[in-house]
Amino acid sequence: TVEWHDGGHEVRPNEIEAARRLFAPAPAAEGGK
Repeated sequence: TVEWHDGGHEVRPNEIEAARRLFAPAPAAEGGK
């Protein structure tokens, strides 16, 4: 689940990369999607 904080939905690049690794264990196989 995704929880938005009162400060707004601030997503940092490193958080996006971490999420990609969680949802796509093999990003290379996805073509870097």
